[in-house]
Amino acid sequence: MQDSQPGQMGGMPTLANLTKAISLRWRILIPLMVGLALLVTVFAVALFAVERVHLEDSLEHELDLIAAYHRDSTRLRGQKLAAVAEALARDPGLRRVLAAGDRQDLLRHAEPIFKGMKQDFSITHFYFHDAARRTLLRVHNPASFGDRIDRVTARQAEASGRAAVGVELGKTGAYTLRAVVPVKEGGRLIGYVELGEEILDSLLDLSNAFKEVDGYVLLYKTYLARNDWEQFMRKLGRTPDWEHYPDMVLAAHTQPGVPKFLDALLTEWKGAIRQTGTMVESGAQTYNVASLPLQDAEGREVGRLMLLRNVTGLRTHAAMHLLWVIISTGMGGVALSVLFYYHLRRTEGKLDRAQAQIVDATEAREADQRRHIEELTGRINDLERFERLTVGRELHIQVLREENRQLRASLGADGEPASPPGASPEQTGDEGEGHGG
Repeated sequence: MQDSQPGQMGGMPTLANLTKAISLRWRILIPLMVGLALLVTVFAVALFAVERVHLEDSLEHELDLIAAYHRDSTRLRGQKLAAVAEALARDPGLRRVLAAGDRQDLLRHAEPIFKGMKQDFSITHFYFHDAARRTLLRVHNPASFGDRIDRVTARQAEASGRAAVGVELGKTGAYTLRAVVPVKEGGRLIGYVELGEEILDSLLDLSNAFKEVDGYVLLYKTYLARNDWEQFMRKLGRTPDWEHYPDMVLAAHTQPGVPKFLDALLTEWKGAIRQTGTMVESGAQTYNVASLPLQDAEGREVGRLMLLRNVTGLRTHAAMHLLWVIISTGMGGVALSVLFYYHLRRTEGKLDRAQAQIVDATEAREADQRRHIEELTGRINDLERFERLTVGRELHIQVLREENRQLRASLGADGEPASPPGASPEQTGDEGEGHGG
């Protein structure tokens, strides 16, 4: 009789076998899919970090370009002013009038020159100073004269005897690039020619030179006189608001107004906006806010140029790229999982067939073992029967021997003299028996 095997019933697959087959497949697929999901997640996070670093590097590079543009633009403008001022200092007619100290004659000679320079070179300030640095004539404002000039550029020109160039912030808030050149006659210092260009609004050209960048010029109140600054702003056609920010004033900007989020940042200004930029969310838009220091000829930081760039498009592009990579990688993972699924399915079929062959071979071997056991059992039974027969015969022989001994003993007692101990055969009369056999 064939024993029933666990997990088999009439050759049909049982729930245990089905669960085993399913678990074998999914024990491989589930870790694989989890590993792929983790790999995609790590890859997505790493790619997001790379995209963010790339965006920050791009913005930082752009800010470096803006800063370099500012430096180069200021340097070239300064060289232009110095060249024009030196040309004026070599003009014999101007030298003669300057040496004479005739203000009206000097104005008559210089006024047409100033109009041409203002139109051609954007020069906004034109001065003549005497040898003691007192203003002989402001060509751009003839009514103001006689004050002593103590600006850094004037002192530098006096000390070096050569042209001095630098940016200086006046109490009015005029951020002016100045060039001061000593004028000499016969080796004797007779005065100075000074040219200036207001570059407050030209600072905003930095932002206009770059796409989607707005600029805001802020000056520290420490270096300004409120009344003078407010008059200067009205002269430029702007509405001054001294009290709006605690430590700074808004002097120039590219847009009509300041966005609310930037206004809040500036109101709470504590130098937190880095030159490398700060990301700010405003509704559905993302902005990068950066600041560049504005310095004067003495190296003092007198204000900040705030740069605001809308980076929503860049971040959206980066997000779409990231999404595309995630979807592509996910689809690749799904395709790989399906490939592994069918490969495991074929492998399972081979394993099932091999297992069936093993089961069949095991059942055949068990049947052979059962037949062999039955044969051995029969032989053992035969041996036991033979042993019982042999034991019976041995007992029967022992009984016969005992009976024979007793018979011999009884015959000696019925007429045949028993042989005394130690008697010889001759004495007992057994000799004849020995011969007769």
